[in-house]
Amino acid sequence: MRRKDERYTKWLNDIRSRQPLLDDPEALTTAVMDRIARTERRKAPERRARERNKKAARIRLRVGLWTSGIAAAVLLCLLLAETASLPAGPSGKEASAGETRPQYAASLPVEEWRGMTLTERKDYLVNRRKRQTALREERDARLARFKEPLDVEPIK
Repeated sequence: MRRKDERYTKWLNDIRSRQPLLDDPEALTTAVMDRIARTERRKAPERRARERNKKAARIRLRVGLWTSGIAAAVLLCLLLAETASLPAGPSGKEASAGETRPQYAASLPVEEWRGMTLTERKDYLVNRRKRQTALREERDARLARFKEPLDVEPIK
C-alpha cells in the first residue's frame, strides 16, 4: 500500500508540475482517448473472468434451488403416502372390539366414554393415574426387597 501511495503522489506531482498543452486541443483529446482505450483493453480479460465467475455462481445457485425444491417435493410425497397408508380412525365396531382404542380407555367401553363430560373424563383419568402410580410403587418396593444384598461371604 505504501508503494502505491508513493507512486500516486509522484504521479500527481508530475501532473501538477506540467503545464497543459493547449496548443492543439484535438491532439490532446485524441491522446487521452487512446490512453483510456488502452486501459480498458488491459482490464477486459479481468472483466471477462469476473463475468464467468458470476455466471458460474448463478448456475450453482440455480442448481441448489432446483435440488432443494425436488427434495422438498419428494419429502412431501412421502409424507402424503405415509398418511394415506395409515388406517383411518376406529369405527364403532372396531372400537367396541377393543382393537384400536387408546390404552387409557381400555377398561371403559367407547359408548360410556363418549357419554362422559370433560370433568368426568378428567376425574376418571386422574383416579386411574393414581391407581397406576400406587401399583407401580408397590411393585418397585417388592423388587427392592429382592435386590438387597445377602449376608453371604464371597468365595475365595
